[in-house]
Amino acid sequence: MAMIVAKVGSRKAAIRINISEKTSMVGFSAGFLRLNSLTPNNCRYVRFGYDPDIRCIGVEFLAEDNKLGECLKLSWPKAGTTASCPIRSLLGHARLTLKDVAGGYENERLQGPMKIVGFCSKGFLLGPI
Repeated sequence: MAMIVAKVGSRKAAIRINISEKTSMVGFSAGFLRLNSLTPNNCRYVRFGYDPDIRCIGVEFLAEDNKLGECLKLSWPKAGTTASCPIRSLLGHARLTLKDVAGGYENERLQGPMKIVGFCSKGFLLGPI
């Protein structure tokens, strides 16, 4: 009989992105960040886009600010945990309300990493909204 050995401190974490209507923030779960090897060292900024044709939000993670005024700084409470940033700047440009986009994105509503034509070479899609 084969034994499965549990590692100390290991636990299953949800793989999801959550947009909070109450705080106007987008949060990236520890499970999502670990699965995609995103850390405070290689992922300090995030860039959002919106495609009205497919009704999806595009998300790209960057190590450095692209200096085009498109990047938002991620807040990391401590390494290996969650990360978050404000979402309001996307809403104004895309003519969306916080109520439209609020909620959890996981399973079939969270796609990627993938090439998003006209946006980035390795990003994620949230939606449809």
